Amino acid sequence: MSQWMMKVEQWLVALSSVFVHHPKRSLLAFLIVIVAMGQNLRFIELDPEMESFVSPTSDIRVDYSAVKEAFGRNDIVMLGLQGDVLSASFMASLQQLHTRLEDELPYVDDVTSLINAPYQQGSDNSLLVVDLVEELPSLEADFKQLEQRIQNSTLASTILVNDARTMALVMIEPATYDYGEQNQDTADFDNAFEDAFSDDAFSTVAFEAPREQQSLPLVTQFQLMDMIEEVELIMADYPQLSPILAGMPALNVALESTMKSEMAFFLRLTVALIVITLLLFFRQLAAVIAPVVALLSGLLLTFAVFVLAGQKIQIPLILLPTFLLAVTVGDAVHLLTHYYQFIRKGQLKPQAIHSAIKNTAIPMLLTSLTTAGGLLSLSVADVVPIKNLGIYAAIGVMLAFVLTITIVPALLMLLPQAAVKPLESDDRLSELMTFLSKVSWQYGGKIAVLWLIGSMLAFTQIVKLNFSHDPLNWMPASLPIVQATQVIDDQLSGTMTMDVVFDTGEPNGVKQLAFLTQLASWQESLESYSKGNVEVKGVNSIIDVIKESNRALQGGGVEHFSLPKTQSLINEELFLFENSAPEQLYQLVDSDFQKTRMTLILPWSDLMFYEGFVAELQAQGDALFADHASVNVSGLIALLAGTMTALVYSAAFSYVIAAVVIGLMMMLLLNSIKLGVVAMIPNVAPIVIVMGLMYPLGIELDMLTILVATIAIGIAVDNTVHFTHHFRRGIEQGHALKQAMDDAFSGAGKALLTTCVVLAAGFYVFLFSDVSSIFNLGFLCGTSFVLAMLSNFTLTPFLLRWYFRNTETEKEHSIT
Repeated sequence: MSQWMMKVEQWLVALSSVFVHHPKRSLLAFLIVIVAMGQNLRFIELDPEMESFVSPTSDIRVDYSAVKEAFGRNDIVMLGLQGDVLSASFMASLQQLHTRLEDELPYVDDVTSLINAPYQQGSDNSLLVVDLVEELPSLEADFKQLEQRIQNSTLASTILVNDARTMALVMIEPATYDYGEQNQDTADFDNAFEDAFSDDAFSTVAFEAPREQQSLPLVTQFQLMDMIEEVELIMADYPQLSPILAGMPALNVALESTMKSEMAFFLRLTVALIVITLLLFFRQLAAVIAPVVALLSGLLLTFAVFVLAGQKIQIPLILLPTFLLAVTVGDAVHLLTHYYQFIRKGQLKPQAIHSAIKNTAIPMLLTSLTTAGGLLSLSVADVVPIKNLGIYAAIGVMLAFVLTITIVPALLMLLPQAAVKPLESDDRLSELMTFLSKVSWQYGGKIAVLWLIGSMLAFTQIVKLNFSHDPLNWMPASLPIVQATQVIDDQLSGTMTMDVVFDTGEPNGVKQLAFLTQLASWQESLESYSKGNVEVKGVNSIIDVIKESNRALQGGGVEHFSLPKTQSLINEELFLFENSAPEQLYQLVDSDFQKTRMTLILPWSDLMFYEGFVAELQAQGDALFADHASVNVSGLIALLAGTMTALVYSAAFSYVIAAVVIGLMMMLLLNSIKLGVVAMIPNVAPIVIVMGLMYPLGIELDMLTILVATIAIGIAVDNTVHFTHHFRRGIEQGHALKQAMDDAFSGAGKALLTTCVVLAAGFYVFLFSDVSSIFNLGFLCGTSFVLAMLSNFTLTPFLLRWYFRNTETEKEHSIT
């Protein structure tokens, strides 16, 4: 052992001794710290906003926020209604439902359906914008007129009702701002609106769209949850319409609710499994209470630090408690294993704890550092919760180590201890370790060849892996949101929306004929866009408004459904529409006519497919409008598609960082470059094999499964450190290779087996999850730990034997 390791070991033993000799005072002081830090948990906050996955200072998030503040939210709640749309009963129920949604829903900016879709009527010099359904139809002639109106409305015919007229859509746009109780402000706005547009079409009173009230707070995801809950309550009153709910806001609510409920269940199950495993292996109540107290304390302190740092819990971080409990129990297992071995040898509690700390402190410190190093590699991720997962999981791991060498010894001193006798199970474990030592010694070379072949075959499958981010596919197929999304995508225009925002750079730039002509041409090409897994099924922009205005003012003929030929006609038609329906116009343009947006309606698909589509749109827009406007493809889909792509590259980069960092740490901690490289092989091989299983099993790399390699390599290396530490100690004591190998199996083998059981069980509990991504994460991580244990019982002994093949004495062959 190097000098610095000896000094660190002495310091750690001295620290532990303070808690051993003064357990009551130490625990009292610790309790004060826990209570003080625990106060911060009152301020813990959830952040379910999907946009918060991206740093608020990043360019893409800044652009997204600017568009949202200017034009409102892009994520729309889609309410599908099924039945004979052109029937009196359906239309009566639809009107009643629509009215209730407008009157009763909180945090809603607009509700659009066949009832209030804008319909334009006009003559040569006047234009009137009315609701598509002014009066409920009752006679056959009324329904024929309604059908004609639907055909003449681009919004209604392409988005709000299907061709078979068997399904209608209600689009609920959540509010951008929370107006709260600002009734006076609302009244002032209404008065300004009336003054500007009531009697005098040429009124000079300025009208300012409400979205420009930047001082108001934004509507939060929690408020959207309240709104979705109210929608579901109203839906329940209209079973005759067979209502179904979809759209990004509803999907986010369903996903978060599913993950939160499952994580609460898995946290309890993980704690129960840890308790049962510790009880079965040690058969001592103190061996259960002491580590569980330390683990839960470490969890509490980790989240206290998390809150003090001003962070909020996002969906991926819901995994953190279960992850930390499963990972950090390993230190306690190693300490307890050695403690009870020394108790069985006749040592008293203080002496047994001292001996156990002396034998395990350094390997526990090394394994904690390597695990933390692997997790910290996630801090390079561009996705905020993944970055936080890496940082605070690493903090939790180091806290667990400190608590294991302090609080666990103090509790062991105070808790009663039943008589410790040689156990039959312990004898069986000893026999198992002896058997494994013999197998690895006799057949190590052949087993190493099998590992090599397995790794090579796995690599051929890894290169076939696909990247994915499809939250809809994570959830059970029987979930209502999944079925609703599929039905609406199939029967109507889709459940996803994307905005393309144009900034002409000058007031009234949107009105320019050259710009509008280019926009109309591009919109026409996008309306029939279909490539790969991406299809555009609906497009809405100011072009539709102008074309419908032109047709209405020119007598209603189909031949006039086009842009006017002159700038003066465009100015006139927009002026007339603005006077008749300003609130609808300002959903498409800003008040200065400098900016406008085009909204695309698309079926749900894996967000990774949309990354290429977004890039293609942006490139086309930049090229087509280089002389007219700047183009920005925006919306939650565009934001997340780019973010998930960035996650793929940052995760791949984190693999490299984790491997390099852990490799360097292994070299430093083992005090040898060559031995550090050798020690990495048994940890890389199991991960390669597990990743190679993904493609044959149909598992894709998504936001959670992409973390498997980084998590596993940081944890799997722990076993190698413990095994190598005991093997080297035997060499340093002058033992022959075979005896040193037996030392490693007897000194570390039992603890490695116990730790593997706890780790694998802690992650295999996710196999009970209905969320496929969590199920896959649990399966892959749990299997990684099992294979890592097998690797350290077979491949590690062979490699150490090869590395120390010329060693006969400590003096001749000590590591420099």
